[in-house]
Amino acid sequence: MKNKLWIIAFLAFLILPVGAGCIYRAMHPDEDRRQIEEEENRRMAEIEWDKLADSCQSIDSWYNDRAPLRGPLVRFYRQINGSAELFFNDEIFPPLDRLIRTGSLKPEKPHGPGSETQPSATEPESTEAPETSTAEVPTEAPEPSGEESTEAPSTEPETADPGSTESGEPGTDASETDETETIESGTDESETSESETGEPASTEYDPWEEHDLEEILTVEADYEHWGYTDYRCRDCGRTFRLDVTEKLVDTEAMSPRVVGQGVIIGRRNWLFLSAARSVEYYKGTNLLSDEELANFAAPLVQLQERCSKLGIRLIVLIAPNKEQIYSEYMPTYTVENEDKREPRLIRYLQEKGITALYPAAELKAGDLYHETYHRYDTHWTPYGAYIADYLIEKELGMDPEDPYSPDLPVTEKTISSGDLISLGNLSAGNYPSVQYYVPDVDAEYGITGDDLSENGNVRRTESDNPNGLSLVLVGDSFRVNMSDPLARGFRKTLILHHDYLDASMKDEILDADVLIVEAVERFDVLLPGSVRALLEILPD
Repeated sequence: MKNKLWIIAFLAFLILPVGAGCIYRAMHPDEDRRQIEEEENRRMAEIEWDKLADSCQSIDSWYNDRAPLRGPLVRFYRQINGSAELFFNDEIFPPLDRLIRTGSLKPEKPHGPGSETQPSATEPESTEAPETSTAEVPTEAPEPSGEESTEAPSTEPETADPGSTESGEPGTDASETDETETIESGTDESETSESETGEPASTEYDPWEEHDLEEILTVEADYEHWGYTDYRCRDCGRTFRLDVTEKLVDTEAMSPRVVGQGVIIGRRNWLFLSAARSVEYYKGTNLLSDEELANFAAPLVQLQERCSKLGIRLIVLIAPNKEQIYSEYMPTYTVENEDKREPRLIRYLQEKGITALYPAAELKAGDLYHETYHRYDTHWTPYGAYIADYLIEKELGMDPEDPYSPDLPVTEKTISSGDLISLGNLSAGNYPSVQYYVPDVDAEYGITGDDLSENGNVRRTESDNPNGLSLVLVGDSFRVNMSDPLARGFRKTLILHHDYLDASMKDEILDADVLIVEAVERFDVLLPGSVRALLEILPD
């Protein structure tokens, strides 16, 4: 009898979890698919019938993706692993790292503000005072540029020249110029505010002289926020961000740690990517030779010539890696070349007559108002994407709403997840929710048609914007957060992932006023391939 009870208990141990898993799956039929496709960023495995004679691996993979209780067990594992990871990050790694480097467990005093180039983890920390950060506080809407600004921060939020508009933006009022003519001619109104050297013209605009200001908010600088005071004009209601001080920067040496599939554990719960050679881009060790620059630019030059013949305005946009914008939260790496790969590439393209944007300085400046990249994700926030949209529209002579203003209308949202949490096998529950902001621009124009493909990789929109302009954007995942403002800023848009570009889109591209080719910095090598695909579609 005793043996029978042991046998029954053993069979129950084997059968009951499977039975419970089957019941759970019946009640949640799509959970494993959602988890695999959204969190693990892949499709569920299928049986490869044509390869069964050689291997049964596909059957094993098929079962593993559909095993009973797979979803709860994966979440439980991530929770345990994430808790252990968090404890190690907070309690074990910092003193261990400090002991190895200095021979002491005593914490070093943090400094701030600090420089982008942090001391090497393998070299003694410098005793010199930290340099001033190169991130520029926006005294006016920054001009599109291939280089990061190195000017010292100003304490005024906006400037104006004699030709400025009421909103304080430099240059001629876009409403006074026909937008279509501006696009076809390839001119940029912002050139009117630049000096002969190409630098933005300096001004002495003081809002105190023209406005009756009252203080409405003061924020002290800390390790996550700039310091500033907001003032509102009693007469016109306009808000000015003044008395700006840089955020504090922890310059204590921190050895890099990489977990999961190439995720860097940064300072203050920030996560970064080490995969796709992101660290090489950050350190400036993967510069292009003159021959490589010429080869890279050749198809772009050819596309520029073809677009000029067709009356299409071409813009090349390279979205900066997150590591370049929020370097203050990166662990200690030695930046070997301050003039890195992308600024050099952008300058080379501009010398060839191509409108090329790499908005690193502009995105750094935007951090005074809202975060421009997600803390737990590789992508820019909707606000960061809007800065890119803004630069594009300014380049075209349009009149977009200024992102460098406390008055920019935004919707606040929260997020506690991201692709870096999944790639790092980290538990989202260990990372607190943070706010991000979605600009509510061009609200007066409605989207009258919105066709998003089932896989989300091709989007076509129409709006009631009276400018009559059409736009085609071929890019990567960074295009997604750009699409809503562009959908309202143009009469018609076609925005797609470069893998889904095909000859059926020829007429839409030929009818476009503007063609944008976009790629994130770490995948810039894919840009020439997208351009060649466009060259195959567009006529000679």
